[in-house]
Amino acid sequence: MSWKHFRSRLAAVLVVALVLLVGIPPDAAARAGDAAEDLTELSLEQLLEVEITTVSKRPESAFRAAAAVFVLTAEDIRRSGARSLPDLLRLVPGVHVARTNSSTWAISARGFNGSAANKLQVLIDDRSVYTPLTSGVFWDVQGVSIEEIDRIEVVRGPGATLWGANAVNGVINVITKRAEEPGGYLSASVGTEERATLDAAWSGRLDSGARYRVSARHISRDAGELPAGGSARDDWDLSRGAFRLDGDRTKEVEWVLSGEIYDGSSDGVVNRTLPGPPFQVSTLESTSLSGGHLLGRWQHESDSGRDTSVRAYLERSDRQIPEFFGEVRTTLDLEIQQTVTLKDRHQLVYGLGYRVSSDDVSNSFTISWDPRNRDFEIFSAFIQDEIRSAEGKFALTLGSKFEHHEFTGLEVQPNVRFAWETTEATALWASVSRAVRTPSRLDHDARFNALVQPGEPPSILALVGNDGFDAEELIAVEAGFRIRPSAGVQVDLAAFHHS
Repeated sequence: MSWKHFRSRLAAVLVVALVLLVGIPPDAAARAGDAAEDLTELSLEQLLEVEITTVSKRPESAFRAAAAVFVLTAEDIRRSGARSLPDLLRLVPGVHVARTNSSTWAISARGFNGSAANKLQVLIDDRSVYTPLTSGVFWDVQGVSIEEIDRIEVVRGPGATLWGANAVNGVINVITKRAEEPGGYLSASVGTEERATLDAAWSGRLDSGARYRVSARHISRDAGELPAGGSARDDWDLSRGAFRLDGDRTKEVEWVLSGEIYDGSSDGVVNRTLPGPPFQVSTLESTSLSGGHLLGRWQHESDSGRDTSVRAYLERSDRQIPEFFGEVRTTLDLEIQQTVTLKDRHQLVYGLGYRVSSDDVSNSFTISWDPRNRDFEIFSAFIQDEIRSAEGKFALTLGSKFEHHEFTGLEVQPNVRFAWETTEATALWASVSRAVRTPSRLDHDARFNALVQPGEPPSILALVGNDGFDAEELIAVEAGFRIRPSAGVQVDLAAFHHS
């Protein structure tokens, strides 16, 4: 789909959304507000009992979690005024966010930050957006609407036992809202640097009882200004259309189907290395960005205490810089998980996973890949058991993930965690874990010609990937203390040693 065609379709969606919103009855907003949970009726203890699922792949109290965690709630997000996902992450303690140009961010936890921070696993509704090409995240295509985010769960420290390789220094899990009662919204902002941000969505209910939401977003950012003056020539535009369908909840079964498509471009100066005079040039290029995904999840809760979840997604992305670099990637990811309660003291979580990611990259003299096409397959299994004391104050968690990677073979990533709720207002926790960062295609297969020195013959300074690149290994020892000294105040301390 061409950029012009996509933008015309998106404009039509926005116009339809506006017409629908104008036609909402005056009392619709009031009815939606009445249907929502009234936070003023909750006690302080209930407000503080924020749930998190990223630590153990099941809901648990963030206050009692045996990890350094933080949850950015929907109310936090609404009050922040942020208009992008990276800007929201600036609100999370311990997460370092730096913007390098109009469309590029460096985001990490516990150090090692850079535009290709390779030790942070990032998920959107349990869908990994970490790229195996260069390691890290392409933040310029993560265009999820701020209004759609229910919460952002952040774990500082290894999360590899459940989330696999590359969850070394942390895990960010962005969880979007369920499709709600009929209604919608339209928001727009304009400015000098942020030229325009448009968001529109409409939710409804089907005859079957399933609920749906369709949404559209357009972001346009102007070029920045260089410190010495003049334009940085790094304009960025991104348009996104998305949908979500939530099945009618029954006593035992819940399902969701969601997807998105996006199209955009980001400008920037590209430094090219040439085999002949002038040997190196800088040109202004526009990177074309397009892609989409389809995700499905089915969950079954049994009265016997055995819950089953199946999740699958298919994703395709296309990133092209003319005559310099290009990548088309297709990813299929499948996972099945079961949670079993044994004798009210054991919470056992285990599952199997399979992931295949196929790429087709284009070569230039500056950067080339050998081979041009590669299929990454990952086979995985995980198991984790949380054992609680009879009174529920103590919890010991034992678990491990077993993964077979294309470049490094079998990787075992175990952990041991301990949590103790000493009083209703204090909690202690500690953990020891192993995590790995697996090599990317850049580490393994790429050749980057950085410099050509004139001469007879010319000499080339090149950085070449190594097919013997092993996984980076981390052994982490962590401990933490949480206390609620008074009403409305919570202090969270964490210490860690990484080796």
